[in-house]
Amino acid sequence: MKRKAALAELTIDPVAVITNDRPTGARPGRLPLEKLYPDPHQPRRQFEPQTILELAADIAANGLLQPLRVRPPDRDGRHMILLGERRWRALQKIDGTVVADVIVDYDLTDDDAAFDRQLAENLQRDDLTRAEVAAAMLDRKERYTLTNEALARRYHKSVAWVDQHLRYAQLPAETRELMDRKGVDLKVAGVLQSLGEDANRQVVEAIAELPDQRTQLDFARTVRDLHGAGADLVTAVATARSRDATAPPSGAAAATDGHAAEPPARVGRPRAVVAPFEIRTDQRGMTWLMVRPQGLATSRLIGKRELYAAPWLQAIAEDLSAFRAACDAGGHADDWALVGAVLGPVTVPGTAGSGDVPKGNEQARRG
Repeated sequence: MKRKAALAELTIDPVAVITNDRPTGARPGRLPLEKLYPDPHQPRRQFEPQTILELAADIAANGLLQPLRVRPPDRDGRHMILLGERRWRALQKIDGTVVADVIVDYDLTDDDAAFDRQLAENLQRDDLTRAEVAAAMLDRKERYTLTNEALARRYHKSVAWVDQHLRYAQLPAETRELMDRKGVDLKVAGVLQSLGEDANRQVVEAIAELPDQRTQLDFARTVRDLHGAGADLVTAVATARSRDATAPPSGAAAATDGHAAEPPARVGRPRAVVAPFEIRTDQRGMTWLMVRPQGLATSRLIGKRELYAAPWLQAIAEDLSAFRAACDAGGHADDWALVGAVLGPVTVPGTAGSGDVPKGNEQARRG
């Protein structure tokens, strides 16, 4: 009796039997369109209405050739679209279409993994705008503290490609939109960064007039170098334009005799010639010397990293000659006489041989 009473008082906690019957892998099926919704964090942001309508017409005629790929259902029984938002949008434009062929990827439940999958898919198909790619690269870099080299390996791109997109992504939104609208090459973004936000609009507007990637990049670098050397932005842009007007095209071939080929004639309206000096007398009888840096021969040499003494001496002589002409034209010979008293005789360009350099500078020529 005592044994039965003891057994009666003994209690055993129930053991729960857990079975994992969650589906795995990728399973095809059909789902109502209302049970599907786009991923708010996917890399692609722009969907052109006209292309959606064209895709809808193609699907209506030929059927949905590639199923949508979706994630497992959420608590409400709805599936987030992983790949195929354009097709989902197009299906909604077709009268009478209420379901879509799908593949449910039950193994893809992590948001970051889904984002990487979407980005890789769109990069392979070249479906993203450069603004979308740049934003996605910057997001991955900041979220995971990745180096540019690590990003390049992750998405099978060159480091230079990643660098360019990240520099573009870090520009002000207004500058990025202007670059896109004007068709300015992505490689210019790094130069624009060094110029600062206030200068970007003026430089982008000037670059947009140029015909190719190489010319755009050379122009931007010239403006950056001139501006960094102390020239104001207006002067830097004007000087870069004057160089572009006289430089041979980037693809110009050399002549067969080994000498540089003569650049082809430029077609179109010639640029205005700017006189570097002008002497004016105002209504009060006061005389003013107006100096326009964009017209100075020496301004064209500011951005040169290495230069012999001869071109500098030639440019200085040209500027002094222009000043003398302005003095003569305005009847101010005394002003020119003052320059002569300070510097001594000045050889006007063209009166000496093109290679003439003062003897004290022969070593500089060889340097």
